[in-house]
Amino acid sequence: MIRAEGAVCLLAIVYNSVRFWEFRLADEHEIGAQALLRNQPIYYIGYYTSAYLVTHFLLPFSVLLILNSLVAVEIIRARNRREQLTQQQRGMFDNDQYH
Repeated sequence: MIRAEGAVCLLAIVYNSVRFWEFRLADEHEIGAQALLRNQPIYYIGYYTSAYLVTHFLLPFSVLLILNSLVAVEIIRARNRREQLTQQQRGMFDNDQYH
């Protein structure tokens, strides 16, 4: 579990480290900051559009889809096992000598 947490933290740092170069702090005579990377179309499309789409939509929904599919398959298997047990129990009572 610690490995997963470490991997998530490392990926979060790498993903957000690009933001440190988005702006340049103003000089003594200027107020605010100047946009460096944010005005670049390649950066905006690559980072804000593509990376955001992957990390905030495609990856989480893919994980949810896979995990929900695994749960559904296990529910179907459990239902089939329960039906088999029920059929075996019916067979035991049908072959009972006391009826």
